[in-house]
Amino acid sequence: MAQVLNTNELNLKLEQMLTRSKKFIRLISPYIKINDRMKNLLLTKAKANLEITIIYGKNRDFNRNDHSNYIEESFIKELHSFDKFKLYWKKNLHAKIYDTDQESIVTSMNLYDYSQVNNEEIGVHFDYLFFKDKKPIISITKIIKNIIDGSELIELKAVNKEPVKKIENNTKEYEKLTIYKLAEQNKCKSEDLEKLFIQNGLITIKDNLMLLTTLGFDNGGEIIKCYGKELIVFPKGIIKS
Repeated sequence: MAQVLNTNELNLKLEQMLTRSKKFIRLISPYIKINDRMKNLLLTKAKANLEITIIYGKNRDFNRNDHSNYIEESFIKELHSFDKFKLYWKKNLHAKIYDTDQESIVTSMNLYDYSQVNNEEIGVHFDYLFFKDKKPIISITKIIKNIIDGSELIELKAVNKEPVKKIENNTKEYEKLTIYKLAEQNKCKSEDLEKLFIQNGLITIKDNLMLLTTLGFDNGGEIIKCYGKELIVFPKGIIKS
């Protein structure tokens, strides 16, 4: 079944489509600037071991001064910490295709928050489960493959694939510390410091797990592995007296 969508319908359908995905997500858009709701959804799917592929066509090197072609490097690095995430850059890319194992959207709308709010867009949604004629599905899949095959794979230094930093009792020896160690160093309760970090948007708690936010990463936070466990650490000087 194919359905023609306007801007508001596109945004709703895209979110529903990504939520329903079970195996993979492929996002093709020249311009990419993803809102927080979409970021959380993609991170949730990455943690569920889905294959996530993003192909973009502007600002190959994440030039922060070029705001019209802006892709957020910090968020991409978060995704890049998952083995099944791949990022490609395609010169002269103009296509906008959002594809999963169950459905696709072919549209005029970039995956860019400004476009999703301010522009008049149109798109066609294809639900594979209700498509008797498989030709459109085969065509979309072939086009996506051709785009990927003609794109450049971008390798980034993943956040939790950096060399292991051991966190031990001697806090002077290490530049970044866990919240517990930061609290110990600053002579305060770790619970109070954790609340402060949450209030300032550096971390968030979901399903009793502490997660590093994009803002936390931008302020020097990292995810490291220590004795087989993943830890969130921050620069020792992050707390101003």
